[in-house]
Amino acid sequence: MIMNLFYLGNSCFEDNLKKELLDRKLIQINATKERERYIFYQLLKTEHVDKFNFISFGLGEKNGVFRKVIIDNGHFISTFLGYAGISKIKYLSGLFTATAFLFSKVKSGDILISYNLHPGYAIAIFLLKLFKKVTFVIEFEDFFHKDDFRYYFLLPFEKLGLKLADQFIASSIGMKNYLINKEPQKKCIVHSGYRTKVKSNIDETFNVDNEIETVLGNNNSVKILYSGSLDKPRGVIDLVENFISKTSNNFELIITGRGLLEKYINEKALKYSNIKYYGLLSDLEYEELLDKSSICVSSQHPSITLNFPSKITRYLSKGKFVMSTKGSSIMFSEFAPLIYFYDYGNPLSFWEVIENEIMNSNSTSYMIGDSFNKIFDKMDKELIDRLNLLTNQAKLSDN
Repeated sequence: MIMNLFYLGNSCFEDNLKKELLDRKLIQINATKERERYIFYQLLKTEHVDKFNFISFGLGEKNGVFRKVIIDNGHFISTFLGYAGISKIKYLSGLFTATAFLFSKVKSGDILISYNLHPGYAIAIFLLKLFKKVTFVIEFEDFFHKDDFRYYFLLPFEKLGLKLADQFIASSIGMKNYLINKEPQKKCIVHSGYRTKVKSNIDETFNVDNEIETVLGNNNSVKILYSGSLDKPRGVIDLVENFISKTSNNFELIITGRGLLEKYINEKALKYSNIKYYGLLSDLEYEELLDKSSICVSSQHPSITLNFPSKITRYLSKGKFVMSTKGSSIMFSEFAPLIYFYDYGNPLSFWEVIENEIMNSNSTSYMIGDSFNKIFDKMDKELIDRLNLLTNQAKLSDN
């Protein structure tokens, strides 16, 4: 019997978008898109699978009627589901479309892997588990913090996912422990973040001392980059306050992303000439900015103990010096030896890490990137081994 693997996501990583998709103005977060791209391309290495399918909920900013779009990539098929209407109505129509499509396409013996448990897929998964013999794996990237306005809406879906899933992929050791505690009979492995497609950009000679000599000689400054959601749980206010606690023309704080604190960031950027805010950038613009940055920061509040910020692995994959607050999901990760930690809410600690640790480091960009890739290669192998075991079990039970 033919075995299908369905990866349920919410983004689009096609290089050449069809006009029907461009017209929608797809709603997607860059980090989510890159993570979904990376995980799905790893899934393509899985044995015993006859057909690979990437499914995107496909919701866009535009209102109206949009039919589903199917793109045959040869070795896999991408399906962007359709929707109709305006505001909440288009979301409900997307939910019915997803339910009808998946229930008609997925058969007993198939495997479904979902990025978190998107509410739009919840009914479909529930019905498939009820009426068909399918294997369901949730790739849990994050649990929403109580300070996040989406928390109370998404919490029921997180709880439903815990019950429906046969196995889990967790983004941190803390999350794995949480999931095993909740569902001790279910298997769980850890796979954190993603790495960029480009590994050849790593400079074998780059280190911070060289960077300082170069940029200060040109009356420029060392660039410290934060990219991601602009909200309190991500510690953006603490990061900015730490940075402005010391007057220095040698450093520049660059911020990209969107969120509830955009007004605050804009005000600080207007007041301080060495704070730059660029909003939401295209992939190419962001890559260029990342290449020019020397130090990258994850300022997530330490109270967030389960979520691993995927930005960290993106930074490390580019061979960047990475600073982070002391959240347990990061401090106990396999990447911790490559990260410079500072105390949240402590400007002295923030600047001490920069000036006394990073600036005096003998590490090069190549050394950081090489160490990171060795860790990530091991993580990828564990993921593929687990999936091969899963598909083999599904195949045997089908015979």
